[in-house]
This record gives sequence, C-alpha cells and structure tokens, in this order.
Amino acid sequence: MRTILVISIMMFLPISALAATQSMEVSMVSANSIDKDLPFKLLMGGKWRPEPGAEYVKIHIFPDKETVLSGFEVESCEGPLKAFDVYVNFDEVILYRDMQVHQRSYGINEEELGRKLEKVEGEFFDNPTTVRSITFNFEKNVPLCLSGIRLFGEGRIPIPIRVPRIVEGTAVATSTLDPVMSYDVMNLFDSRFEYAWASNKQPRGVEIKFSFSSEEMITRLMIWNGYQRSDVHCQANSRVKLLRLEGDNGYGETVSVLDKMGAQIVELPKPFRGSNLTLTVVDAYEGNKYKDLVISELRFFDGNQWFMLNPVSQLRKVADHNREQFEKARIRNVLNRGLAHQDIQWELRLRADGSFYANGIERVSLERRENRYVVALGNYELLSSDPKGGVRLRLFGVLKETVKFVEFDCNGCGRDCNTDKADPNVKERIFQQFVRLKRMDDNRVQILNESPSPKLKFKTLELARK
Repeated sequence: MRTILVISIMMFLPISALAATQSMEVSMVSANSIDKDLPFKLLMGGKWRPEPGAEYVKIHIFPDKETVLSGFEVESCEGPLKAFDVYVNFDEVILYRDMQVHQRSYGINEEELGRKLEKVEGEFFDNPTTVRSITFNFEKNVPLCLSGIRLFGEGRIPIPIRVPRIVEGTAVATSTLDPVMSYDVMNLFDSRFEYAWASNKQPRGVEIKFSFSSEEMITRLMIWNGYQRSDVHCQANSRVKLLRLEGDNGYGETVSVLDKMGAQIVELPKPFRGSNLTLTVVDAYEGNKYKDLVISELRFFDGNQWFMLNPVSQLRKVADHNREQFEKARIRNVLNRGLAHQDIQWELRLRADGSFYANGIERVSLERRENRYVVALGNYELLSSDPKGGVRLRLFGVLKETVKFVEFDCNGCGRDCNTDKADPNVKERIFQQFVRLKRMDDNRVQILNESPSPKLKFKTLELARK
C-alpha cells in the first residue's frame, strides 16, 4: 500500500472542485479520554488533548451515512507522532503506521515542508472505501496533542464536515439504572456505545426532561435505539417503540421509533420551539432478558443543523471520581495505561472514564495446541477502595471468544450495531466479573478474580505497566 503525507492540499485545489464536494454529517465522535473538550474539535481544525499522560487514546468517527473515502490525514500539535493504528469499519481495513516518513512535495519550500512533515501524517487507500466508521488508536503517543483530522473523498478531495452544535442545558430522567455513573442520562450525548442511558427495570412510563439554556427549534430527532454496545445487548434490553413529546407553549406530539440497529431519524409532525421538552416512553419493544429500557444516543435537529447537550461536565465528574478512588488505594497510576503479564498473554486497560478492555489466551487442547482467545470490554463499577484491600471492581459488558486473536477494543464501531454482519468465528455474550486490584509497587499490581464462576479464566495475575 502506498503511503504518503498530505500537506495542506486544500490550498492547492481549485475553488470549483471544493464547491462540488458534498459535505459529510458526523453526529458522533468519541474518545476514551476527555480532558476539557469534545473531540468534535478535531474535525473543525481545533486543538484537542486527552487527559494528561493517557495512553492508548482512541478517536472513533461515525459518519451519519456511509461515505466513500480515499484517505485521511492527522496533524499533531507537538512534533511527530509515533506509531498509531487506523481501523476502518471496525476491522475491514487495518493500517499500522510507523515513524517512517514518506515525503511528497506540493510546491512549498523545503524548510516549510520539513516543518509540516514533523506534524502531519496521512494515507490514501489503494481503492476508495465505503466507510461507516474510522478509528484512530494513538497507542503510546504521550503526551498527545492533535490539531486536526481530515478526511478525503473520491478524487482525493478534502470533505467538508458538519458536526453538531453543542448547547448548554440539563437532562433529568425519572428512572436510572444503577450504577448511575454508568447509565446517567447525559450518556445520550457522549458518542460512546459502551455508555448509554438505561431506566431501572421500567420499560414504559419513564420520562426524560430536557431544559435548554436558550429557546431551541426542533424538527427531527436522531435516535440510536436500544443498547448498541453489541448485538446481544441490543436484544437483551428494552427499546423505545412509542415516544410522547411535550413541552413549552402546549406542545404535544407522539412519534413511533423503529426497532433497528444504528441511527434512525424521527420526523416530528410539527416543530417544537421552546426551552423545556419532556420525552415519555409510551410503549416499548421488551428485551428478551432485561426490562431496563435503553437509548444509546440522541441528537436534535433545528431545521438547519443537528445539536446536542454538552456532556463534558458529566464525563469529567466520572473521571475525577475514579481517579480519586484509585488514588485512595495508591494505584492511580494504572488508570489510562496498559497493563500486561510478562509471561502469559493477559492484558488489561482501565480508563478513568469508567471503561475497560482485557484480553487473554485460554488453552483448549494441549495436544492439538488449540487456543481460545478471550476479549472482554465494557465498564467497571467501583465497589470499594482502601490502601490495604486495593480497589474492588465489578467488570461488566460483552465477552467475546474467538478462534484467532483480534483486538476488539472498540464498542460498536461499525460492525456490531451498524450492520447486520455476523462473524461465525466470534461468540458474544453479556458477562460480569468481580475482581480486586492491589498495589505491588509503582509499576505492578496484583489482580485477583473473586467471581465463583470466573468468565475470565484466571485466579491471580501480576500485571505490570507496558
């Protein structure tokens, strides 16, 4: 595959070519580490940073519609990027990027080109690719500072991108599943499939009350119905079937919501205008395992642009709480890092945002040298924390068992909930596991599996920072 650097191509393209390029709507951009800003800024040329010291930072970009891309470029704020990976449509195209720089001049002087090559890296695909999602894993680039991600359409023309307008306001639900930090109603605006809003065993009659800081017009809703972390989660939990909207100036309308994966647009019979809007679940598609009703994401359309409430304060509240509790147990340095066993292949990543990723190998047959690869990803609930006992966690999410190793550290990013494609080599199930982490020294922790029937097949592991 030919690798190139794309250096400010936009300034060399004729205005007519740019005008002919259709813009891309992107209503979901997530990151597994948030400091002060949402990662939407990267698509608008703004500077963005994760939490200080965070490793394995991922940026997930989900176009509202399938879009043909010919390539991308990433710009760093501070010097050249180290190795990073790019995943298109979860795992259909995987690019492993190293520090080697392939240069192409676009008529600018060598001194200016040299400065740009330190900060900008990109690639054109061999063939234009239909994209549902694109994920950037920046591995061990620490500190990480990015000043832009640009996408290129057919003809290698930069695609103008439209992102939602971020507004201030509040959202309050009349029912929320425990732990509230994992299912808070502001999760409707965080662009993460592993976090959603869920009611507490109440599929009908639950309300969400929105209060916007100023008057808004709403003509459509975009809803990701159900728990779109994985296929099994989607079907296990209840989904919205009939939704009642009531608000300022006597507004009242009822709309139907389809039982489908991915995003769907719901047209309102008449526009809403006001600052206060209540959504009531009138009817639901009941889950085959749980009564909890779940909505993964929500956006509002004002007639010209999508908009959403600002979730940053809630995201920071969760991260601050987790850092405080890990600090209490003297193991804060494991958050946002990679932990691994020296001899056997077990790896764990615990993030301050409350998500986790783990993978390992289970021996199926010694004689035939058969292995089963186990991957778990999801959230953790912090049950207790103290210097002697460490931190006790309930890990919960989706467990995937495969016959070959694949890094699944990506919730719903283009495969599980955006298409109907199923992989017969992957077995998925909902799981939970109770574990305890204890400090050994500055770089090592001991993890004890306290579940009587462990889904992750280990009893005790010593893990060290990678």
